[in-house]
Amino acid sequence: MLKQRCTNHFEHGTDVSAIGRIYVNGTLRNLCAEYSGLEMRSNPAFARRCVDLVKYFTTHLGRAVNDLKLILPVTPDTASALVMAVSINNRTRRTNARLTPLQAGAAVELCKPHVAQALSAKAASMILSLGYHRASVLQSDDDFDRHAKLTLFWMVYWLDTSFAVRLGRAPIISHHEITAPRFSLGSALPASFIDAFNYSTKITELQCRVVEQLYTPLAVRQTLEERCRRAKRLAEDLEEAWGERRDVSLCLEIDNVLDDVDGSLGSESLHR
Repeated sequence: MLKQRCTNHFEHGTDVSAIGRIYVNGTLRNLCAEYSGLEMRSNPAFARRCVDLVKYFTTHLGRAVNDLKLILPVTPDTASALVMAVSINNRTRRTNARLTPLQAGAAVELCKPHVAQALSAKAASMILSLGYHRASVLQSDDDFDRHAKLTLFWMVYWLDTSFAVRLGRAPIISHHEITAPRFSLGSALPASFIDAFNYSTKITELQCRVVEQLYTPLAVRQTLEERCRRAKRLAEDLEEAWGERRDVSLCLEIDNVLDDVDGSLGSESLHR
């Protein structure tokens, strides 16, 4: 699918919409950034070439973001492209101390938190329109489509709640509306990633609840006793999240140790 998109974009020029350009340039930028680090020791020339391509794709990604229209089609591809634009813009801004002049120019012009938040809000609204936050929408999908929709939803939710906490704004996606399941072990994603990502989304949800229940204008008008009761309940929920995180991390460490032991025993048996 990616090869066909790249062919349409670079050779045939059939996918020249802003969303299509964000998808292609953003995906290729991520791949080049990954390989520039992986191949640094084994193939330095290839790694340097990847670094140059990162600059190229970042520039074209920024131009595509500038060309986004106010009204966008509500499709999974559009939501994915917006998420890609948000994550890359946010990452570029955080690392602007090490940017080349070309990348720094893109960071100054495009990579601002309020631009990223606007893109994130648009993606969150689109996800709600698609219904990916509801378990009923996913029931008729096969495993591949269900996994793709859940991955997109939870990535958008994480960005939406993260910006809400950092910029002091209400999230677009309310936790009361979510019935979609979280990532579970046994999927194609690594267990360590599932554990860390689920924990991160749960913490951001709790942070949004803290803002909503303690610091909004409506919350401030509550009695002191009611606010204390809410604060105590939120603290208990946070302690519970920390406890679950410790338990899962311990299980993962035990599994890793057992895998190492099995590997060692297997090696010994082969030598014998």
